[in-house]
Amino acid sequence: MGYSLLPGRVAEFSTRIQLIPLDAQYASHQTISLLISKSRERDPNLLALAAECRMYGKGQRLGGPAPT
Repeated sequence: MGYSLLPGRVAEFSTRIQLIPLDAQYASHQTISLLISKSRERDPNLLALAAECRMYGKGQRLGGPAPT
């Protein structure tokens, strides 16, 4: 059919998608930041999201596999 750039986490949603790794010259990295409004900094849902982001980042810095 065709090719598209998709994040790896998409693979868990469909067995009909075959992921083909990019050659190293085409690899890219992103820095993603989480900003929370001061008025919502104690929102339990946002605190949980921030905790997940920290755990994900910690795994990446330690060289471990990214959580899915």
